Amino acid sequence: REISLYKKKGFMDVMSIFIYWLACPLILSATFFTYIQLGNEMNSQVAFTTIMIFSILQYPIRLLPSCISEIIQMFASVKRI
Repeated sequence: REISLYKKKGFMDVMSIFIYWLACPLILSATFFTYIQLGNEMNSQVAFTTIMIFSILQYPIRLLPSCISEIIQMFASVKRI
């Protein structure tokens, strides 16, 4: 029983890391796709500006789940006090 729980936890850890690294490129691709589907023309100025903005936002986007976890732990600690 315990081994199956460890396997599930390991699988969830792997999926979490996979999504962690794949989220920003997927969001960028979806943004470009939506931009083109709305009838806009993609040029280098738009593409490079968008890539730079997502590059700047990449760290905060990846840090968000950790921050949410820390806030939940903080509220639990405050309740105990």
